[in-house]
Amino acid sequence: MTRLAGSAKKVDSERSCFLHAIYGKRWDDPAEYDRVFQITDQPLNDVLALIRDALAERDRNTTAAGQKTLAMMAVAAKVKAGIATNPRFFIPTLEVLYDGKEIILRGVTHTPEEHTRVEEEARAIAAGVPVRCELHYRK
Repeated sequence: MTRLAGSAKKVDSERSCFLHAIYGKRWDDPAEYDRVFQITDQPLNDVLALIRDALAERDRNTTAAGQKTLAMMAVAAKVKAGIATNPRFFIPTLEVLYDGKEIILRGVTHTPEEHTRVEEEARAIAAGVPVRCELHYRK
């Protein structure tokens, strides 16, 4: 049982490090979540009712513009994850964001060739979504 618990802690630690590296956020920080429930302090049915109400409210507030922004932010996150986890690249300062019009790549590459490969990879992952490259390389 102890080895299993140690293994779970190791996996949790690795996942926590991955999320922090990709998103710059700590998964154990309650401020990073929309809602946090302490289910030992309230009945489960009350928590479920709160969740149902929150989801219904979210659905009432959904707009086409909001959906598009979320979809583009998801593309930006997919591009960042795809580049950050690709062993061909090492870009410690990579930033990928959606500015309301296009996906923007920012960061520092090591060579002009790496710059080109990263830009090509980003465009391939973005699959037709416009990408503006603001990468720089160290000489």
